[in-house]
Amino acid sequence: MAVNNRDWKIYLDCYFKVRKAAHTIRHGAIISLWNANGQTASLSKNRVLSNQVLRNIKIRGLNYVTVWGGNKTMEYRELSVLVECDYHVAIEIARLAKQNAFYVLDGNQRLRLVDCDTEKSEYLKSTFLSRQVKSALAPANLALD
Repeated sequence: MAVNNRDWKIYLDCYFKVRKAAHTIRHGAIISLWNANGQTASLSKNRVLSNQVLRNIKIRGLNYVTVWGGNKTMEYRELSVLVECDYHVAIEIARLAKQNAFYVLDGNQRLRLVDCDTEKSEYLKSTFLSRQVKSALAPANLALD
């Protein structure tokens, strides 16, 4: 099912909390590992899904780092993965993670939002670097059930 307009606008306004190792990945994809099919889930269900997807990434031998993706304040955040891969592998991983959409990161640090169902895409108005949150994570997380 295609991403609805309301969610698409939310996805276009995503920010990221990254670890220092993220700078080693110049292109690839950012894919959420939580909340399959856009439905808020418990931490334990999200752990099962994230472990399954991370195992698949490791088996493929791909370079990756985990990041947080969420709103600007990180009060809503989902564990995600920044993985060095091509578009076709990225969409396979995003579908395995049961995500509605994912981000493609190009060599110029531009982010493109891609719908997993229709493959419709749109560039975000700012770069990956400018969407990185420097402040500490909020104590609560609205992304968990």
